[in-house]
Amino acid sequence: MAAIASGSAPEGRAGDDGRLSPLSTPSATRLVLEAHGIGTKYTLGQNFLVNDDVLKKIVALAEVGEADRILEVGPGIGTLTIALLKHAARVVAVERDPDLPAVLADTLHPWRDRFALIEKDALDLVAADMAAPWPNKLVSNLPYAVAATVVLDYFQQFPFVDSATVMVQKEVADRMAAERGTKNYGAYTVKLGLYVEPAGRFAVGPGNFFPPPRVDSAVIRLNRRVPLMADGSPASSAVIAAAGLMADAAFANRRKTLANSCKTFFAGRGTIALALPAETCPAAAAPHASSASALLAVDGAAAATQLPALFEAATVDPKRRGETLSQQEFLSLGAALLASDAMVYNVRLN
Repeated sequence: MAAIASGSAPEGRAGDDGRLSPLSTPSATRLVLEAHGIGTKYTLGQNFLVNDDVLKKIVALAEVGEADRILEVGPGIGTLTIALLKHAARVVAVERDPDLPAVLADTLHPWRDRFALIEKDALDLVAADMAAPWPNKLVSNLPYAVAATVVLDYFQQFPFVDSATVMVQKEVADRMAAERGTKNYGAYTVKLGLYVEPAGRFAVGPGNFFPPPRVDSAVIRLNRRVPLMADGSPASSAVIAAAGLMADAAFANRRKTLANSCKTFFAGRGTIALALPAETCPAAAAPHASSASALLAVDGAAAATQLPALFEAATVDPKRRGETLSQQEFLSLGAALLASDAMVYNVRLN
């Protein structure tokens, strides 16, 4: 099986048939699965990519180069991984299916010195799982059930990730790149947009997978960005986190005005921890970090009573709705929240 993976060409080049990955056909994928006595698992969202042209477009959109260190989530049998290893310096992959490490050891044998596998749920990945030098790009055919969460979480957790080029469900890509005022623009769009900006996209139909999914897909590239405050200064990590919380409040009921949606959101909660990036909250990167720890938190009841002052400080009309606000305005609301009496510092939540 390792011979099938490596093909007849030298490492780093496509095989004689011009394929970037010899596993990028339905027959090759079936052969690998049958050889290891396993099948696809619907519960894990396994749909293996079987179109080499799509692989080439992914590598091109991600601009994978020989100095890049790639983080891949859900490598499957190694189809995309081979394509990445032929261009990048190293690939670190995260896989939760206990049946696949043996497959990957087989299919990726020619590149074993530049490949590392972390056997773990991608949602539980922390920086301590990866050795320096850290991956600088996320390139993945993501499991669709967790794709949106993984992308936002990794940009929050891993400051060393400069870009993500990921295969996701079309509707998720629409949310990631939605424009203000559209139906797809919501809290997730705002929060992700505080870290990244879209930098390219292409569609991928169901027929490019084995087995074919029941949804349309898209590959989207997202580049890390540093959001700026109104005065042009970079937004702090705390302001970004507070802006994300204000986005959650604003879209808690998107049909309501900001005043009503935010009041309902905060009044119905107690103390709310702010999701600070790992570089601000080192415990978030620790292997056994507790979600009960928080450096910053918001007193929900106090925030609900102070909303009029927050809107005034941010110069945002409370009669507007969440989908009309720009990311800049959410940053202003986040800064106002941080400056309010609703903040609780150095707390530990139960």
